[in-house]
Amino acid sequence: MKRWIRITIRCTAIAFVVTVLLLQSGYLAVRQIPDFYQEAMTQEGVHQDQAGEQLEKQVLDLHNDVQLEGRWQAVFTDDQVNGWLATDLVQEFPHLLPSKLRDPRVAIRHDRVCMACQYRTQHTNSVVSLDVDVFLTNQPNIVAIRIRKARAGLLPVPLKYVLNEISKAARKVDLSLRWTQTEADPVALLTIPTQRDQDNRVMVLETLQLREGEVILAGRTERTQTEEPEPELNPCRVGQSEVNVNRQR
Repeated sequence: MKRWIRITIRCTAIAFVVTVLLLQSGYLAVRQIPDFYQEAMTQEGVHQDQAGEQLEKQVLDLHNDVQLEGRWQAVFTDDQVNGWLATDLVQEFPHLLPSKLRDPRVAIRHDRVCMACQYRTQHTNSVVSLDVDVFLTNQPNIVAIRIRKARAGLLPVPLKYVLNEISKAARKVDLSLRWTQTEADPVALLTIPTQRDQDNRVMVLETLQLREGEVILAGRTERTQTEEPEPELNPCRVGQSEVNVNRQR
């Protein structure tokens, strides 16, 4: 009997130690911060103010350019986007993000966009991150955003919550957004307004190119007398390959 008591005590102690180690490793995993986010959060306020102002100026210049017939182009850097997110987002769109999310930042890579923000509740303090592909479909002015993964620290996050919050944010700023999927990854289809005016001029986005640290937008504004066709969800073109955005799980 004493032998069984000793064995039970030892097994209980081992189970307790293993549980503590698992909890500790899970706590450390959820507290991990992406390198790009940590670097972006160390930027000084003056630099952020200047970068945010540059972004707003370039957006205004682009808005003016697309009102005129002809070709146009704009380049935005992740420093400019992060400066605007740090200094102007809360002022201009105070209710865009849920109360649990704050301090969003981005990093633009040649093949993807990385996004992250603080996620804080009464019991949790972590950094939630997303890796997404951004590209034009073969339909005019429809941008596809393919979500590759979502994590809290190093741990996966259920995508249902992420997709719901993206949809809510799109509705708040009156953006046309639909969901589909490809190869089991959710894909947001974002329609860019053509801005048809009294002169029947329309804006067409022709280029969305990611480079290290920046994104290039280019297109044309032209006068047209014909009605625009309804968009069809045919295969999306990514470089030289095609991704079928209609594929079901």
